[in-house]
Amino acid sequence: MNHAEHSRWQEAVHHLLDVHRPEQAERLVRQRLAAMPKEAEAHQLLALTLLSQSGRIAEGLTAIRQAIALDPQQAAAHYFHSALLLRNAQQIEASRAITEALRLDARNATYLGYKAVIANSGRHFEEALEAATAGLSIFPGHLECLYQRIIALRRLGKRRDAADTIRRLTYWHPNHAIAHQLQGEEAFREQQLSVAESHFREAVRLRPTSDQSRKSLREVLEWQAEAAFDRQQLAQAVILYQDILLLEPNQPEATRKLRDARLLQHYSQLPFLWLQRWRDTSLSGSNFSLLTYLSRPLLLALPLLLALGARIILRVRYALVGPEPLLEDGWFYAGLLWAAATFALALFPPIPLPVLWLAVIGGVMFALRNSYFKWQQGVRKWPLGATLLLSPGSMALVNGHGNWLNADGATEAAGFLACFAGLLLVYQVLCPISQPARTPLS
Repeated sequence: MNHAEHSRWQEAVHHLLDVHRPEQAERLVRQRLAAMPKEAEAHQLLALTLLSQSGRIAEGLTAIRQAIALDPQQAAAHYFHSALLLRNAQQIEASRAITEALRLDARNATYLGYKAVIANSGRHFEEALEAATAGLSIFPGHLECLYQRIIALRRLGKRRDAADTIRRLTYWHPNHAIAHQLQGEEAFREQQLSVAESHFREAVRLRPTSDQSRKSLREVLEWQAEAAFDRQQLAQAVILYQDILLLEPNQPEATRKLRDARLLQHYSQLPFLWLQRWRDTSLSGSNFSLLTYLSRPLLLALPLLLALGARIILRVRYALVGPEPLLEDGWFYAGLLWAAATFALALFPPIPLPVLWLAVIGGVMFALRNSYFKWQQGVRKWPLGATLLLSPGSMALVNGHGNWLNADGATEAAGFLACFAGLLLVYQVLCPISQPARTPLS
């Protein structure tokens, strides 16, 4: 009965440590010590609970030394003593403690594995390899011995032997985070980035608190994101940079790269973005309900409206200029068509920025041409027409620049571009160039 009770409380302590609740495990051990203050194993478990908590190494050393004083022939106590000493950066003392543990229990793979840990931490890789190999001769699948053997082989430059040991570790522990971490490192070294990413993701899933796994995953994601960015696979680059920021939210380099990738992704879609927006809006029918009802009568009246508009324009032109041959004035009609095309462009935002520049610069050229010819004809005035057109035109360009950063920003340019087209149309009609009358050849 007492033995069963003794086993139950020990199992409860180990369970709490396995689920990362060392504070509760410590409380349970202290309750046991309150009843049994001379129990060496209780002091040993108290040291183990303190070892699992940060900043409590000194208390753990006190507890384990009390356990050794009560039962100096307990090999596990010397093993825990070695772990606490190494955590406290006392490498020589830790080596002595694990040697004492092995003296008491020479065929223990766990103690040999920890001897390899101490040797690797002191850069004694041959000694670590020897200890790990000895542990594997006792238990071929011992995780710590396999892992420390891999570290030693890598440090000694024996990559092929290390790869063979990784395969052995994966065979014995296929679902362990360390197995996926090591496989990911090998794949990363061989530039198999997608394979490395899958292994690192699995390692992070199995051990979310591992800084090493998270760092390795971030590194391989950075390599993949840079490669995708260089190949202009911008959608994939955006996804990868977002994953990096999930691992490390405040990383400035990933934040900057994500912004650049989104910017270039948007810019690469600009030639098709305005057309897609127009199609989406047209298919929805929500903004064109009135036009849908009036489309047929407007189409029937369109030829008549065009004829009346042309008649009015030609009459105004005739009244201002005189009976010149209008059909031969190509610049006049080109200006009218340019204004009409610019106005039509303003009806379908967002407008690609290169097209916006072309519409504004081309329209201003008509006004500058008229001003130049009037200057030659003796009208020495500042080109007010071009200045007037530059006001809405420049605002259209400024607002249209938002299309580089935000697809909806270019819609603000549509109103200014429509004003620009209207002013260009009025300017072409009301400010023509007086052409000299032609005389027939004799």
